Amino acid sequence: MIPDITVTAVLRHCFTALLILFISLQTAAAGKNIPAEINGLNGTLTLPENGTPKGVILFIAGSGPVDRDGNSPGSQTDNLRMLGDALSDAGYITLRTDKAGTGAGAAAVNPADITFAGYLRDYQAWFEFLQKRYPDTPVYLLGHSEGALFATLMAQQHKPAGIILVSPAGYTIDIILKKQMRAQPFPPEALTYINDVIDRLKAEKTTDNVPPSLNILFAPELQRYFMVWMQYDPAEELAKVTVPGLIIQGGYDCQIPPENGERLIRTAPDNQYAEIATMNHVLKATPADCAAAIGSYNNPALALHPELVPAITRFLSAR
Repeated sequence: MIPDITVTAVLRHCFTALLILFISLQTAAAGKNIPAEINGLNGTLTLPENGTPKGVILFIAGSGPVDRDGNSPGSQTDNLRMLGDALSDAGYITLRTDKAGTGAGAAAVNPADITFAGYLRDYQAWFEFLQKRYPDTPVYLLGHSEGALFATLMAQQHKPAGIILVSPAGYTIDIILKKQMRAQPFPPEALTYINDVIDRLKAEKTTDNVPPSLNILFAPELQRYFMVWMQYDPAEELAKVTVPGLIIQGGYDCQIPPENGERLIRTAPDNQYAEIATMNHVLKATPADCAAAIGSYNNPALALHPELVPAITRFLSAR
């Protein structure tokens, strides 16, 4: 048995930046904010101030309890709010939504009822909402982190005008989790246990009686979620997509490093690829050292990386 006190200390020190905690208001939107609601879920449409919109962009957030602004209990970045405002300034309508169990809908959802398939259905419903509301305007998908996989899967069926994958995984989540765990100062016996649980999930088997200190990763509902998520290879799924795509990877992303985007573009070379050298996982400019960059996960005053929005608008303007 793993000593609970040892694992708890490691988790408390290190887990802010892990995948499952991805992921405060800062400034008012430059455009007009309009509430949006479907099926008990809530979001914000941000409209450009002037002119005919160039397109509509549905934001799909990363893993964990991330709200429409890009914030979660372990991370306050405002990155999706900032990105939505910036793209509205550039002439696009953006829709940012609260995931089931977050924001205004948090009280209405039992965490045990949150599933991978459920998230996918929710985003499909938001996409259809936008298509009906703006029938003559191209609709794009922008997925961050895990949201990039949802955007990829949706694009196989719904054929948006294009997809933008920001900080996307290029490997199955079991591979990524193991690499993230190796980077943490776990005792060898704890790391062995964690890897064994991950291997069982990959084989679609759950593990009972997980130490309480590991519930942050392996609570029963999270195990069920991971089992589904692990079945998707992001690179193989992207190769099935026929609409235009842009992959954006941060060179200083300690959670999903550039090798992920590189694998995606090798497997699906018809897409465009942009690596932003000094951008981290939460889309901010930070030092290369992961420990030094951790402050950006709770600094909503820190601006987006200045190269991010131009990379997106270049792709969109070419459509």
